[in-house]
Amino acid sequence: MQGIAPSDLKIDLLIERIAQGTIREVILAISTSVEGETTLFYLLNRLRQYPQVKVTSIARGIGFGDELEYVDELTITHALMNRREIE
Repeated sequence: MQGIAPSDLKIDLLIERIAQGTIREVILAISTSVEGETTLFYLLNRLRQYPQVKVTSIARGIGFGDELEYVDELTITHALMNRREIE
């Protein structure tokens, strides 16, 4: 999307590094746009062949200081899905 193809993302280089067996976790920090979500699902599909590698994403949701009445539905959904117990 936006003229960027999977080959532009250097995913093959990431896969090569993972295949060496020294990487235990891949932390994804991807835009929450439609393009970002598409990229996230593409990467997850590519990384599934390495079950020994934990794939995580940075937290998504409502930013500190944001007013709830102005937050979109998808952001609220992500925030609710990734909620944690308050200790």
